[in-house]
Amino acid sequence: MHNAYRTLVLGSTMASLLLLTACSGSSSPSSSEAKQAIQKSLGDCSIATISSFDKVNGIADGDNRYTLQVKYALEFAPLPENAKLLDDMNAQLTSHTDWVQWEKNEFIVKVRERIMANLHRTCPNMPRNVYGDYSQANITSYSSTIHIDYTYDNLRMVKSDNGWVGI
Repeated sequence: MHNAYRTLVLGSTMASLLLLTACSGSSSPSSSEAKQAIQKSLGDCSIATISSFDKVNGIADGDNRYTLQVKYALEFAPLPENAKLLDDMNAQLTSHTDWVQWEKNEFIVKVRERIMANLHRTCPNMPRNVYGDYSQANITSYSSTIHIDYTYDNLRMVKSDNGWVGI
């Protein structure tokens, strides 16, 4: 009788452990884990935030790998030094009424280069494509929040001891 009780308790314990083990990990990355992977890829960029994040689709690449399609937007807060650059630019363009168009264009290119240098200094570890997209914004928009939409079809993630992480 004692052996039967022990077997029943042991079997019950094993079944509980198997159930807990099966439930402890998720078979695919969650939206928050995917968003965290995107945020990490931006480096320590204090002016960039992710908004309207959506995990669209995902495909398992084996037991511990997953490829996701995600849509999101990056919001870049304005840098105070860029607002000053734009104020100075507008003042110079207004005061130089004798400039021909190519001179104005050259001046605007130099201002844009300084704006991009400010971004590189503030966010030195962002992916190149994000710098490129930021540089395409209208020159006057750098004094306010810049919104850039993204669809990323190849967010690769791997299951680690601490959950799903981007690779």
